[in-house]
Amino acid sequence: MNILRKRKADHEIPSSSLSDIAFLLIIFFMVTSVFILREGLVTILPKTTSEPVTVESKDLLKIGIEPNGLVVVDGREYEIETLHDVLLPMKDDGNKVAKIRIHPQTAYKDVVFVVGELQSAGLTRLSIKKKELHD
Repeated sequence: MNILRKRKADHEIPSSSLSDIAFLLIIFFMVTSVFILREGLVTILPKTTSEPVTVESKDLLKIGIEPNGLVVVDGREYEIETLHDVLLPMKDDGNKVAKIRIHPQTAYKDVVFVVGELQSAGLTRLSIKKKELHD
């Protein structure tokens, strides 16, 4: 008499649907996650059709940001921490334009700090340009 042996069941997990499950889990976590909104600097950009603006020299505030933490305001050097006290007497009447020249190796946090200080002093008309190394 021949005895038939039972075939052993496969002990594999079917992998054909694993990619579907992984994709659904990714979508689930993307939909249910909470995105943290951080405050930024509010800037008003000019329209693309706007004409170039001419500014009188008395209304121009020249600012240079150096990589060593110094800020040059109209030719005089100041520590970046003292910028608020320097800008306080220069409250804007609406006509002033701050021309900011940034050294290429200046830390981004220093640029954000200077722009924030200018905005808190009421200087919202800004012209920002990267300073060339030979300037």
